[in-house]
Amino acid sequence: MIAQDVRLVSARTIEDVECAAVAAALERAVELQLDELEVRLDSQTVVDWLTAVRRPSGSRRGLRLVTAQRAKLDHVAFRWVPREEVADVDRLVWSALSE
Repeated sequence: MIAQDVRLVSARTIEDVECAAVAAALERAVELQLDELEVRLDSQTVVDWLTAVRRPSGSRRGLRLVTAQRAKLDHVAFRWVPREEVADVDRLVWSALSE
């Protein structure tokens, strides 16, 4: 984990929200001048979008946010992980949202 941050985003789908979170993480990685980064997501759909396995059928706004930040880094890998493995992250998010 490189940062904990809570931001309000306007999104049409949960995938847009996930992409906004990835873009924020990549932005922080750029600020920290990281050379490489592995981003772990529990959304197979978003991982597929980011690895070009498939393209979103609707708006690509979230994908464009990620692409803009990704271009600033040398190497970024996206990996799907089962939801159970990111349960701590989910708890942090829900805790922050309930405050």
